[in-house]
Amino acid sequence: MTPTTVRLATEADALSLAPRLRKADRKEIEAADRTPEEALLAGVRSPDPTYVAVDEEDVPHIIFGTAPSPDPILGFVWMMATPAIRLCWVRLLRETPQWIDRLSEDYSILANVVHADNSVHIRWLKWAGFIFLRKVQFNGESFYEFARVTNTGG
Repeated sequence: MTPTTVRLATEADALSLAPRLRKADRKEIEAADRTPEEALLAGVRSPDPTYVAVDEEDVPHIIFGTAPSPDPILGFVWMMATPAIRLCWVRLLRETPQWIDRLSEDYSILANVVHADNSVHIRWLKWAGFIFLRKVQFNGESFYEFARVTNTGG
């Protein structure tokens, strides 16, 4: 099944997704000393909207959003997914510009880190126009800092 609809995410969506996340996404979360449940619930509970891509049976497969940073022009952008992300790759690429615009409505800069082994997300981030700033170590794992200056927000 491939995601067909994007809607606002709920805590139930976060709890449904957590045990089904891609291995690379779980590894990224665990490097931050969190469980998938903790990380996804934090995303849904952020003051910023969190979105979920669901299939025709309303089962969530991709969750994404932003979280505010201490600097009001900077939003931390994030995305986690099940293996179904590969089944909807073309649609994801086609819809990326509209979602980047929506996620950046309140921010001039979107940024975060991605695990160096998360090739699917790195590929998507490059396609979406994010630049990679430097490689950093966190809890013994390698991450890339990335950012994108937006045309809106702030």
